Amino acid sequence: GKEFLSHGYAVDPGGTLLWQPPAAGLIPKVAYAVARSESDSVAHVFSLTTRADEGLVTMTSGQAVSGILRAQVPINTMPDLIRHGRNTTLTLAIANNSTTHGASVRMILLNLEGSAVDRAEQLILPGMQREFTFGGLFDQTKFVGSLVLVSDVHIAVSARQTTVNVRGDEILTELPILTKPSGGPLLFPYIDGNGLSTQLSVVAGPEGGADSTIDFFQHDGEPLAVILR
Repeated sequence: GKEFLSHGYAVDPGGTLLWQPPAAGLIPKVAYAVARSESDSVAHVFSLTTRADEGLVTMTSGQAVSGILRAQVPINTMPDLIRHGRNTTLTLAIANNSTTHGASVRMILLNLEGSAVDRAEQLILPGMQREFTFGGLFDQTKFVGSLVLVSDVHIAVSARQTTVNVRGDEILTELPILTKPSGGPLLFPYIDGNGLSTQLSVVAGPEGGADSTIDFFQHDGEPLAVILR
C-alpha cells in the first residue's frame, strides 16, 4: 500500500487524458492505481490493458470499481465450443485503500441455482492489494455460477480471466463486478457470427429471484429470432 509514484493531471471540459507509464518505468507488474478528483467536476476513469505477443494482440478494459461492501462476479471457466480453451484461469484482485482498518472479505461461491457450494475468507491489510486465483481459493478450476464478495470495510475489486486457446495464445478478459441490480431496461450490442459471439449473464441479487426477458432486434429495430446455446 505504499505510494511510489504520483501523476497529476488537468482535463479541459469534454477533453480526454491518455496516460501510460513508460516501458522502463518504476511501476511493477502487480500494482493498483487510485484516481482522486480535486475539483467539483468528477471525470470518468477507465483502463485498457494490452498484450502483444508474437503477432497476437489482445486488449481488455477495466472500470474503476471501488467503495464496495458487497459485490458479485459471474464465473464461467468451463471450456466450450466457442472458447475451446485448454486452460482458463480467473484472478481476483482486491485492494484496501483504508490506511487504518484491515478488510475481512468473505467469499461465497454460488452455483447456477444460487446455492452456496463453498466459502473462503481473506484479510486485506490497510493500504494493501492481494491477488487470488479461483483455483487457489476453492481448489477447483472448472465452474459455472457466481462469486459473492462481502467486506466489512470498503474495498476495490477487479477480476481478470485468462484463457489459453488450443494454439497456446493467452486471451485476456476483464470480468464485470456487479454491485447493484439494474433499475431498468438495458441495451447491449449483440454480435454473433464470423468468429464472434456474445454471452449474456443474468445474476439475481440476494433479495430474491429475478424474472427477466431478453429481446433481440435487427439493425432496423425489427424483432430477431435467435437460437440460444
